[in-house]
Amino acid sequence: MEYPEPASRHAHHERCDADRDDMQHYRVPADRLRFRADFLDWTAHLMEKAWL
Repeated sequence: MEYPEPASRHAHHERCDADRDDMQHYRVPADRLRFRADFLDWTAHLMEKAWL
């Protein structure tokens, strides 16, 4: 059984994102991640996704 490649995470300013036109990526606006609770909210949001 083969496993998929591990997920990679990158932090980019929108203008500096080399893959900004690639719709295969899921983007989280950095300005929405200021506090620990924000990370927990996004984690809960992502856990609702069927692909995760």
